[in-house]
Amino acid sequence: MNPTLALVLIFVFVIADFLWIDQDSKRWGWLKNWPKPAKIVFFSGFGIILFAFYVVVTFPLTR
Repeated sequence: MNPTLALVLIFVFVIADFLWIDQDSKRWGWLKNWPKPAKIVFFSGFGIILFAFYVVVTFPLTR
């Protein structure tokens, strides 16, 4: 599987789980009372960390 596709799929599945699948807030209940800007920062940070992990795994530091 293309690593870029895997990265996009993971991010999309997490967002879909938060917004659509987890209706009874069993997995994301701790994020329930956060204001909307804090949720945006959280998921943006998640995306940045996921992207950084992708860069580190795809482009190793040693030759």
